[in-house]
Amino acid sequence: MSEIYLGLAPDGRVLIQHHQPFHPKYGLEKTREELEVEGIFVTELPTLPEALPPLSAAVLYYKHETSELSYHIVSRPESLEEKSERLLAELETFQGELEQSEAENASLLLELVSKGVL
Repeated sequence: MSEIYLGLAPDGRVLIQHHQPFHPKYGLEKTREELEVEGIFVTELPTLPEALPPLSAAVLYYKHETSELSYHIVSRPESLEEKSERLLAELETFQGELEQSEAENASLLLELVSKGVL
């Protein structure tokens, strides 16, 4: 089983995940000792959460005290694609409401004209 290299931030957040750290072409071009200064080696990763709340992401953390890996669910900004989809849906809703208002106004105007008010 091959080892996975995880480069860590001081708080334990995984910054780099490399599945072939010693590959001659695609590796990190460092020795095991050099890599262990900034990270750890593992043989498997925990399972990612299946469903995440909207605008959240799973970030892998390593707990130094217990040598455990776990995912923390964190907030993330809305992507451009998500924002575009949301704004398009809002625009469609607004257009529907506007068309309904225009139809109601036309009906009221017709009623006022037919009653001789206008």
